[in-house]
Amino acid sequence: MKLASIRQASRVALIVELPDGGAALLEDLYRAAALGEAPASLQALIERGDAEVVRLRAALPLHASRLPLVALESVDWLAPQPRTGKILGIAVNNRNLNRVAFREPTHPMIFMKSSTSLTGHQKPIEILQDHGYTIPEPELCAVLGKGGKNIAEKDALSCVFGYTITNDITASGVKFSMDSVALNIGAQNMRPHHTVWREKHGPDDGFLYFTYHTRSKASDTFSPMGPWLTLAADVPDPNKLAVRSWVNGELYTEDSTANYLFPLQRCIAEASRFLTLEAGDIIHFGTAGAGTEKFPMGNRSVNLFEMDGATVDVEFEGLGRLSNVVKRI
Repeated sequence: MKLASIRQASRVALIVELPDGGAALLEDLYRAAALGEAPASLQALIERGDAEVVRLRAALPLHASRLPLVALESVDWLAPQPRTGKILGIAVNNRNLNRVAFREPTHPMIFMKSSTSLTGHQKPIEILQDHGYTIPEPELCAVLGKGGKNIAEKDALSCVFGYTITNDITASGVKFSMDSVALNIGAQNMRPHHTVWREKHGPDDGFLYFTYHTRSKASDTFSPMGPWLTLAADVPDPNKLAVRSWVNGELYTEDSTANYLFPLQRCIAEASRFLTLEAGDIIHFGTAGAGTEKFPMGNRSVNLFEMDGATVDVEFEGLGRLSNVVKRI
């Protein structure tokens, strides 16, 4: 079952994909099936729990043929979960990228994005002059149905409500200009943990390097997401999904979530050690990394800053296709 959030007039509405194609308003299904008041948002549906999904699954095939259709070609798409509490991303979680790592990460590396970075299918990705070199990062997302603290890996996937697609737009230009700094604190002040992740350049190396990802990752429109959210039970193995991405119709990466360095359950469990996860939170698990003949470095070969008007597409096996247009502002 697939669900999506759209804007209809001045309100947010949920739609459901129909078994034979097309889509209908979720509230029309609730009305036809006498299920009571429909949830007003994906968050509201999540908070009703697993029993509500069971009711929906049972009702949809019985009533789908007589539901009014939604004209998908003119829909105002939102991110499937437009009002999440937090968005967590996993950095450099791909074996292709880690081939050049000085030391391969031993734990998932986690960053946060703002909910205001969210935008929907067919919406523009807005790139400022200050953003500079900007790349797409096609990634799998999980929307949590259950939260918790210290979630065990064996239980982690049972916390997922559904899966969707994101393009984790990253402005390397602003990251390595406005948001990075190198400090020389002196070799005498260095501690072992300062260089455990990198090569130490001789006994006089006293440099510390800091990079902060907020503007480069969480600027407005830098989290296009959707269009659909596929319920978790309909994704047999999220750790084995093919992903392909195009810019202006040219394939620039073809990869699989099987190439993640850390599988989804490890990432969810690790995040819950440090942050209390909540129902409705979003986690995305790392970019596709494999390149193509024309784009040998994959997504790193694509500079959206120089591609005003370009169309960027991301397709995940079984989940659908997310499409957005680059807009320099």
